[in-house]
Amino acid sequence: MIQQTFAVSVAMPRRTKSDVFFSLVEEVGELATELAVDSGHSKKPEGKDGITGEAVDVIICALDLIWVHNHSTTEEELEKYLNEIVKTKLAKWRAKI
Repeated sequence: MIQQTFAVSVAMPRRTKSDVFFSLVEEVGELATELAVDSGHSKKPEGKDGITGEAVDVIICALDLIWVHNHSTTEEELEKYLNEIVKTKLAKWRAKI
């Protein structure tokens, strides 16, 4: 998934980190709308992508932001980094339980 996202990032027109960040914020807003619909806090109809689709859009934008920040990032480097960070973050979550 990471490599596929980076491959599309390479092919996209030149953009700044700010451009990608604003797209990420927009996608988070769309996810928030889907959550509001799902929980009954909004009378809007569910979007075609639903919560899962919007969450995937957030992930894709976040990966694109990583690539725009550093074009030389490889999937292997990112996976290693994510594995280390996720362990730390999950330990913090578990400590709250």
